Amino acid sequence: MPIKDIFRSMLRDYFIIFTGVIASQVAIRFLLRQDQAIDLKTLVIIFIAVAFYTLPHLLFWSNTDLSKAQWAKRRIIHFIVLEIFIVSSAYLLGWIEKDWLSVSTLMVSVLVVYFLVWGLSWQTDRMESHMINQKLAELKDMDGE
Repeated sequence: MPIKDIFRSMLRDYFIIFTGVIASQVAIRFLLRQDQAIDLKTLVIIFIAVAFYTLPHLLFWSNTDLSKAQWAKRRIIHFIVLEIFIVSSAYLLGWIEKDWLSVSTLMVSVLVVYFLVWGLSWQTDRMESHMINQKLAELKDMDGE
């Protein structure tokens, strides 16, 4: 995938992830921690962390087109690297308790969010591809007439 497309994907996923994290923080604080507001420091940390977590997208950069097998391998490596980034930073920054239940819960949460973001990105790309194909078909029809 060309670097321009990687950056576009990183930016799109950044906003999806950032919105998801903020929405989940609002929901958690509304349901479980009504006494805790989201402060500016937390917002800045989320802002920076999400930017850091989009860096593994660079694993998809290639000067040639990737085969489906290469794409799948890079997707798996991407997920593993992302899990390591998120769990280790959460552990080091004290965002999670230092027990297996907390770490496992975070890992499952990352898995769920990963597939949601991947699904939304895939759907967006599919709709864009469909629109391009429609426009090409219209141009072909116009040339044929």
